[in-house]
Amino acid sequence: MVEDDWLKAGNMQPGWLPTVWRDGRRIYEITFPDGWWVDVASSDTLSTVSAALEETLLKWGITGTLTLSELTSSDRKLTTRIATWLREEVTLDDGSQPLGIQFPSKYGRSGEAAGTSWAYWMRAVDAGLSKEPAVVDNGLPIELSDPDFKHALRFHHIESR
Repeated sequence: MVEDDWLKAGNMQPGWLPTVWRDGRRIYEITFPDGWWVDVASSDTLSTVSAALEETLLKWGITGTLTLSELTSSDRKLTTRIATWLREEVTLDDGSQPLGIQFPSKYGRSGEAAGTSWAYWMRAVDAGLSKEPAVVDNGLPIELSDPDFKHALRFHHIESR
């Protein structure tokens, strides 16, 4: 009945991605400066964060070593606090600051180089500087004929026009 109401009202039927979704988005390529990313799925990272934030984690209800499950959870208050600590307090072995963090997608992996997410810290912008060292191209439209887009539609059982 709900689906019938949607269709009568002119809404896209469930399981369909409207053309306007593609028209309102582009695929961008970002070139990052040289540097390192903190891999939050690494056992070393989990151990380091656990040791450095032991008392704070206890206040947040986490006892023992921080787990990947906790660090990639939907608890944005927790994940943001830890990411902020990594951004503000961590200096890498070579004396540099990390570019950001990399973490596994909570939706899993669908192949090599897929299923990893990155959060880039825009330190130059935050410092009030006019130029961020990461460079973004002008982007390309998402075409219905794009093989990657078609794969994503099939994978998620969605149709599009």
